[in-house]
Amino acid sequence: MLWNAIDSRFPILHVDDSQNDRNLVKEAIVLTNTPFAVFEADGMESAMAYFTQHLQPALVLLDYDMGQHTGADFLHWLRTVKKQVSTPIVMFSGSVGDSHVEECYGFGADYFIRKPKEFARFKAIVCALHASLANHQPDPIFQLQEYRPHPSAHAETWCAAACALPTANESMSAGGNCQSTLKAIGDC
Repeated sequence: MLWNAIDSRFPILHVDDSQNDRNLVKEAIVLTNTPFAVFEADGMESAMAYFTQHLQPALVLLDYDMGQHTGADFLHWLRTVKKQVSTPIVMFSGSVGDSHVEECYGFGADYFIRKPKEFARFKAIVCALHASLANHQPDPIFQLQEYRPHPSAHAETWCAAACALPTANESMSAGGNCQSTLKAIGDC
């Protein structure tokens, strides 16, 4: 089932075994006043449970290294078993070796973003994700210094998945915006 707009917030599923990394993303969302409703999963099993109990999120933010299973394992399950092909999957990981990047794109990841070391970059990434969802365009993600491209990535994958999402004006009506942070993305 495709997600419907609720309270003008984008529901995202953040799958990461690190509570610290999940907290950093939540803090960046709060500090940038980004309209994301965050659902958390600490590994593959809890992420699978989310997809059997909830509506499809607007976005999945997925770590690669998660203990017993990898993000690629969950990606494979989501794309082939669950047949969720319209949900944008953004790999958000410290594992940026070429083999991991290629594996994730091979299993159906839409984007691969390296986890930053500076908190300011977490905020820039959160704002870029919001701008991409709100405007139905991947351009802000492509501008991130942490973005790891796929040789055959196409902008159409994002646009097709985001067609049912509210516009930027609708999603930002609850207040606040990321304009200053998004402007800084281009300066990095």
